Amino acid sequence: MSAERRTSADRSPPAHLVEDPVEVSSQDESVTEPTSDAPAPFRLASLGGYSMMFAAVTVLSKAVSFIMLPVYTRYLRPSQYGAIELIEMSFDLLTMVAGTRLLGGVFRYYYKAGTDTERNAVISTGALIICGGYVGVGIVAFIAATPLAKLVLGDASLSGLVRIGSLALASQSLTSLPPALLRVQGRFRSVVVVQLARLAMQVALNVVFLVHYHLGPNGIFLSTLLANICVGGVVLAMVLRPVGLHFSRNAATALYRFGFPLIAVQAATFIQTFGDRPFLRAATDLTAVGIYAMAYQFAFALNSLAQTPFSLVWEPKRFEIATHPDHDAIYARVFVYFNVVLMAGALGFAMFTHDVLHLIATKAYYGSSDYVPLLVVSIVLQGWAGMHDLGILVSERTKYLAIANWAAAIVALIGYAVLIPRYHLWGAASATVIAYAVRSALTYFYSQQLWPVRYDWPPVIRLIALTGLTYLISWYIPWGPLVYTLPVRISLYIAYLILVWFAGVVSADDRAAALRTIGQFLTSTADRAARRALAAAGGGPAGPA
Repeated sequence: MSAERRTSADRSPPAHLVEDPVEVSSQDESVTEPTSDAPAPFRLASLGGYSMMFAAVTVLSKAVSFIMLPVYTRYLRPSQYGAIELIEMSFDLLTMVAGTRLLGGVFRYYYKAGTDTERNAVISTGALIICGGYVGVGIVAFIAATPLAKLVLGDASLSGLVRIGSLALASQSLTSLPPALLRVQGRFRSVVVVQLARLAMQVALNVVFLVHYHLGPNGIFLSTLLANICVGGVVLAMVLRPVGLHFSRNAATALYRFGFPLIAVQAATFIQTFGDRPFLRAATDLTAVGIYAMAYQFAFALNSLAQTPFSLVWEPKRFEIATHPDHDAIYARVFVYFNVVLMAGALGFAMFTHDVLHLIATKAYYGSSDYVPLLVVSIVLQGWAGMHDLGILVSERTKYLAIANWAAAIVALIGYAVLIPRYHLWGAASATVIAYAVRSALTYFYSQQLWPVRYDWPPVIRLIALTGLTYLISWYIPWGPLVYTLPVRISLYIAYLILVWFAGVVSADDRAAALRTIGQFLTSTADRAARRALAAAGGGPAGPA
């Protein structure tokens, strides 16, 4: 390998990371004021707090989507709903060249920069490049609307819908860019406000355009366009105002050098995630594809609820942590607790999807639960790859991410071609797990070669064993009426959580800290309730907590 290998004895971060202490926005509550000698101490608890905040927003978004289902199903025909899905999936391919993966470079070079001028140049240049990229692919899609409609939808007369969708695509950077810039500045609460504002506006516009104006799928894309412009555009202007709008050729070169291999990574990930659908369609039928897609929805839900909220905080913070002398200890500790959340979520989906489907779905979908355990394993492996690519990103050798992901994509395609014709849905799920295992292993290998991190594996191995044993026990619980079997499974899951707490996965110090935090929260909540009750009874004002 041409890359320079860092030995385990060399534990300091690369020189370019420690030339100057990282100056963090005062709005970032996860750090304290830096000294002249060392980076600011990192508060690990902030990762959990902000991740829970993002998780709450995700849950709310999912709940709103569920509540809106009756509106969508009443005012959109299945063919129209399918057209929206196909257009959005085709646009996902275009976003790969629009520059969405350059955001990782913005995170990287913002914390690498030594002065405010350099940091502002990174933000401003990244904003210009990414916005320009989305506008560019939107224009291409608009011009090519007729052939796209024929290719994707099989009906050239739907080119008008593709054109409206292309306008929404051109404005999509206004959705992804402002929250990312706020995150890199440590303004995580502002990110939540932006997400909630956009969610509220888009849902309201969907109702108006569908129910009142009967615009059908055109209304969906139009509401997306207006929400992007009205919320994203305003927030982007607010973020860029103190930064200024100017283009830096050096920053652009660095961002493209960092981001181009990640575009290849994104394409490979698309193959690993969605490449099995054409093979399934050829080997089975649309019914089987629908059952598999339903199973994948639960795997995606695990990713949305457990991994995505954490990643929103972790992506920028991990580069800041690289400047700390105790970065190894922080990375190792974060990896353990990331796995606690991820494994608990994976076990929950594996154990309870069968029961959930019996409550909310028709009998035709019940078989989807059989494939969820394998698919959530792929999500766990995906999470590991996202944690272990740190050395590749810190050393700025992102080509190794492309190598790992394309190797996994090739393995996935071979697996799909060999296993799906013989084993159908089981073959698809198995090939997906194998591909993600290859991706995770290669990512870990290359990352450790470039910038080693001493992860604390024994607690993670105990957690894996405990999770696997719990699922194995649940597998032998016979299916029957939910009133009898569901309490048994819930009791087993609670026992699992208790064992995780006491089995050496969570350290004694962290258990004590968690109990103190819970106690303080309960005490403050009780005090606020008592003051409100006193104020309501006329005994005095309800002061702040």
